[in-house]
Amino acid sequence: MAKRLVEASTLSHMGCVRKNNEDSFFFNGALMALQAMDQGAQIHHSFTEKTQVYAVCDGMGGAQYGERASYLTARGLIPFMIKARSQAIPDLIAGYVMDTSREVRSDALRHGARASGSTLALLVIKADMLYAANTGDSRVYLLRDGRLTRLSDDHSEVNLMVKAGLLTPEQARKHRRSNVITRYISMPEADGAEELVHQTELKAHLKDRLLLVSDGISDLISDRDIHRFMSVAPKVSDLVQALAMEALEMGGRDNLTCIALDLVQGFNQAPSAKA
Repeated sequence: MAKRLVEASTLSHMGCVRKNNEDSFFFNGALMALQAMDQGAQIHHSFTEKTQVYAVCDGMGGAQYGERASYLTARGLIPFMIKARSQAIPDLIAGYVMDTSREVRSDALRHGARASGSTLALLVIKADMLYAANTGDSRVYLLRDGRLTRLSDDHSEVNLMVKAGLLTPEQARKHRRSNVITRYISMPEADGAEELVHQTELKAHLKDRLLLVSDGISDLISDRDIHRFMSVAPKVSDLVQALAMEALEMGGRDNLTCIALDLVQGFNQAPSAKA
């Protein structure tokens, strides 16, 4: 099999309304400095490692407290990434989520911000597997053979109403309580990782395209349009730019962050793609 190659791009922007950027990201070892988050970032890189880690984090708590929460959540993935090379990923994710929740909660209390916390959308590529996890309403999408799948499950009031048949997904996206989340990093009431984080795993396939987004994008751009953007963008760098531009043109009322990945080389083909 050819040497592994993943093309990856990330973009973070303050948006048009907010005065600070409470989003952060972890880009296979790179993250924004706390002091530089308001400036945003755009990075493109090719990665060949057998184990890779990516995440989008959306802080809450106002002013610097939301920024600190998302930054600490992303920073916690530095030791996670080292351990991921040799440890089982699902258990590692569970431990990371609980440890990071305690750290963010303690940091918030020290700074007098009791409501501070962060969402998490996490993707780990290890060997021939994809591991996706989320807390809150940041999302992970997979485009495979033209079909879009949401690998994450929103922890939000409106998603509970969708599951109960009270709202359609489109109604949920525009609902006045669409930004109310039911799970987040630092949540004190969580009984354990199983309650706090949603996890899924599946085989990685050649030509998979993956996308991690904060709600600054998914609240404005429907899954149908995300599917279209993911399908037509020639490169992942084009995809993150197109999504950010669309969200900004629609008002950019929240911070927006996304990471896009193409599995280009060194992965098995999907069964349906075999001759």
